[in-house]
Amino acid sequence: MKRGFGKALAAGLFAAAAVAVLPAGAASAAVAPSPLQCSGERLCMYSHANYDGVFAAFSYSEPDVRPFGISKMASSIINNTDHAWCAYSRADYTGERREIPARTAIRDLSSPFWKFNDRIQSVEPGAC
Repeated sequence: MKRGFGKALAAGLFAAAAVAVLPAGAASAAVAPSPLQCSGERLCMYSHANYDGVFAAFSYSEPDVRPFGISKMASSIINNTDHAWCAYSRADYTGERREIPARTAIRDLSSPFWKFNDRIQSVEPGAC
């Protein structure tokens, strides 16, 4: 009986260790989107208003957000950094742009003030 228990315990510990080393992206894919995902110094975009749907986070400039599954889909955004970010309507930092002020959360990019829903294709830190 002890021998079987030891194998089961070892298998359980191995499974726990395997889960612990999963990449952050794989683990976050199963988590429901929320503003709490946007921790640290990152610009976070969500495909739906109110920080829901597909989630992507950026710490550096990104000339094309398509590989992150958020191109022309962002409907809410959180700038969790101490500096402004510039969001562009086209790849390679071109097209119409909007400046996202430092430490700002925007629940709905389709609001009359922003008018930038489902348009972001590239982002970079700094003023526009």
